[in-house]
Amino acid sequence: MSQENPYRIFVTHDWADDEDYLRVFEYLEENTRFYYRNVANPAAQRPPTADGEREVLRAQISHCEVVIALAGQYPAHAPTLDFELMFAQAIKKPIIVLRRFGNKEPLPKQLTQGSAESLDWDARALVSAIKRQARGEATGQWDVVEFKLD
Repeated sequence: MSQENPYRIFVTHDWADDEDYLRVFEYLEENTRFYYRNVANPAAQRPPTADGEREVLRAQISHCEVVIALAGQYPAHAPTLDFELMFAQAIKKPIIVLRRFGNKEPLPKQLTQGSAESLDWDARALVSAIKRQARGEATGQWDVVEFKLD
């Protein structure tokens, strides 16, 4: 993976940049050697019809390697998220579900059904999941624990 071949990701949205949407990119930016391209465009003008919305979302999702579904968006935007996830499943795009930020409640079945992984908010785990699901890369990581011997 390099700057010339970034991971193409789609983060679920309902035509707005909410806190969780922006937080995903803050987490991804923590890893300075991880290159990605966001193919989602929530800032685009929302099409005036439901069919128009679906067509634009299909185009965005078609170009990604992995979909990141934000559970925090689900209560307010369930119809849009349901469509995004059903389309991703239909075209065989892996789905990573991020739990609500700071919340350990069980995820709604609609989000976990058909998803490849469910994660808590952890930058390293998110990057590893993207690498695994998008390109099947093994991401063996080691934690270094420092302690004092006296």
